[in-house]
Amino acid sequence: MKRLITAAALSLALVSQAFAVEKLSPAEVNDAVEAGQMVLIDIRRPDEWTTTGIAANAHPIDMTSEDFADQVNKLIKSNRGKKIAFICQSGGRSDQLAAELEGAGLKGIVDVAGGTKAWMADGLPMSQP
Repeated sequence: MKRLITAAALSLALVSQAFAVEKLSPAEVNDAVEAGQMVLIDIRRPDEWTTTGIAANAHPIDMTSEDFADQVNKLIKSNRGKKIAFICQSGGRSDQLAAELEGAGLKGIVDVAGGTKAWMADGLPMSQP
Protein backbone atom coordinates (compact mmCIF):
# COMPACT_ATOMS: atom_id res chain seq x y z
CA MET A 1 0.00 0.00 0.00
CA LYS A 2 2.82 2.40 0.83
CA ARG A 3 4.22 1.91 -2.68
CA LEU A 4 0.89 2.96 -4.26
CA ILE A 5 0.76 6.12 -2.17
CA THR A 6 4.31 6.97 -3.17
CA ALA A 7 3.53 6.38 -6.85
CA ALA A 8 0.36 8.46 -6.58
CA ALA A 9 2.22 11.26 -4.82
CA LEU A 10 4.90 11.19 -7.51
CA SER A 11 2.28 11.35 -10.27
CA LEU A 12 0.61 14.29 -8.56
CA ALA A 13 3.95 16.08 -8.21
CA LEU A 14 4.70 15.58 -11.91
CA VAL A 15 1.29 16.88 -12.93
CA SER A 16 1.63 19.84 -10.56
CA GLN A 17 5.05 20.61 -12.01
CA ALA A 18 3.58 20.67 -15.52
CA PHE A 19 1.05 23.29 -14.38
CA ALA A 20 3.80 25.43 -12.81
CA VAL A 21 4.75 26.87 -16.20
CA GLU A 22 3.86 30.53 -16.47
CA LYS A 23 1.25 31.13 -19.15
CA LEU A 24 0.72 34.60 -20.54
CA SER A 25 -1.75 35.89 -23.08
CA PRO A 26 -0.50 36.81 -26.54
CA ALA A 27 -1.04 40.50 -25.73
CA GLU A 28 1.03 40.25 -22.54
CA VAL A 29 3.85 38.51 -24.40
CA ASN A 30 3.73 41.00 -27.27
CA ASP A 31 3.97 43.91 -24.82
CA ALA A 32 6.90 42.30 -22.96
CA VAL A 33 8.76 41.54 -26.21
CA GLU A 34 8.23 45.08 -27.48
CA ALA A 35 9.48 46.43 -24.12
CA GLY A 36 12.65 44.34 -24.44
CA GLN A 37 11.81 42.24 -21.37
CA MET A 38 11.18 38.94 -23.11
CA VAL A 39 12.39 36.87 -26.06
CA LEU A 40 9.77 35.00 -28.11
CA ILE A 41 10.61 31.77 -29.93
CA ASP A 42 8.24 30.25 -32.50
CA ILE A 43 8.92 26.51 -32.30
CA ARG A 44 6.72 25.43 -35.20
CA ARG A 45 7.92 23.90 -38.47
CA PRO A 46 8.99 26.01 -41.46
CA ASP A 47 5.88 24.99 -43.44
CA GLU A 48 3.74 26.38 -40.62
CA TRP A 49 5.67 29.66 -40.66
CA THR A 50 5.13 29.94 -44.40
CA THR A 51 1.41 29.33 -44.07
CA THR A 52 0.66 31.83 -41.30
CA GLY A 53 3.81 33.89 -40.81
CA ILE A 54 5.28 34.24 -37.33
CA ALA A 55 4.42 36.47 -34.42
CA ALA A 56 6.15 39.81 -34.87
CA ASN A 57 9.62 39.90 -33.29
CA ALA A 58 9.65 36.11 -32.74
CA HIS A 59 12.70 34.01 -33.47
CA PRO A 60 11.68 31.06 -35.67
CA ILE A 61 13.46 27.94 -34.42
CA ASP A 62 12.02 24.61 -35.57
CA MET A 63 11.81 22.40 -32.47
CA THR A 64 12.43 19.33 -34.65
CA SER A 65 15.72 20.64 -36.03
CA GLU A 66 18.95 18.96 -34.93
CA ASP A 67 20.39 22.20 -33.59
CA PHE A 68 17.26 23.37 -31.77
CA ALA A 69 18.85 23.19 -28.30
CA ASP A 70 21.98 25.00 -29.50
CA GLN A 71 19.95 27.83 -31.05
CA VAL A 72 17.77 28.22 -27.95
CA ASN A 73 20.82 28.18 -25.67
CA LYS A 74 22.45 30.85 -27.80
CA LEU A 75 19.37 33.08 -27.47
CA ILE A 76 19.17 32.50 -23.72
CA LYS A 77 22.85 33.36 -23.25
CA SER A 78 22.62 36.51 -25.36
CA ASN A 79 19.49 37.67 -23.51
CA ARG A 80 20.39 37.10 -19.86
CA GLY A 81 17.81 38.41 -17.44
CA LYS A 82 14.97 38.21 -19.96
CA LYS A 83 12.16 35.68 -19.85
CA ILE A 84 11.96 33.23 -22.74
CA ALA A 85 8.51 32.61 -24.24
CA PHE A 86 7.63 29.76 -26.55
CA ILE A 87 4.77 29.80 -29.04
CA CYS A 88 3.38 27.10 -31.34
CA GLN A 89 0.11 26.82 -33.25
CA SER A 90 -2.35 26.32 -30.40
CA GLY A 91 -0.24 25.97 -27.25
CA GLY A 92 0.27 22.20 -26.94
CA ARG A 93 3.87 21.87 -28.07
CA SER A 94 5.01 25.08 -26.39
CA ASP A 95 3.37 24.07 -23.10
CA GLN A 96 5.10 20.68 -23.19
CA LEU A 97 8.47 22.19 -24.06
CA ALA A 98 8.16 24.89 -21.39
CA ALA A 99 7.27 22.25 -18.77
CA GLU A 100 10.28 20.13 -19.76
CA LEU A 101 12.64 23.10 -19.53
CA GLU A 102 11.21 24.18 -16.18
CA GLY A 103 11.59 20.58 -14.99
CA ALA A 104 15.22 20.69 -16.08
CA GLY A 105 15.77 23.71 -13.84
CA LEU A 106 15.51 26.65 -16.24
CA LYS A 107 13.77 29.70 -14.82
CA GLY A 108 11.85 32.44 -16.58
CA ILE A 109 10.17 30.18 -19.12
CA VAL A 110 6.77 31.26 -20.47
CA ASP A 111 4.15 29.53 -22.61
CA VAL A 112 2.03 31.74 -24.88
CA ALA A 113 -1.54 30.70 -24.10
CA GLY A 114 -3.44 29.69 -27.22
CA GLY A 115 -0.43 29.90 -29.53
CA THR A 116 -0.42 31.68 -32.88
CA LYS A 117 -4.14 30.97 -33.30
CA ALA A 118 -4.85 33.18 -30.28
CA TRP A 119 -2.16 35.67 -31.36
CA MET A 120 -3.84 36.15 -34.74
CA ALA A 121 -7.35 36.15 -33.21
CA ASP A 122 -6.21 39.04 -30.99
CA GLY A 123 -5.10 40.93 -34.12
CA LEU A 124 -1.48 41.08 -33.02
CA PRO A 125 1.21 41.70 -35.65
CA MET A 126 2.60 38.88 -37.76
CA SER A 127 5.64 38.86 -40.03
CA GLN A 128 7.20 36.55 -42.57
CA PRO A 129 10.20 34.48 -41.42
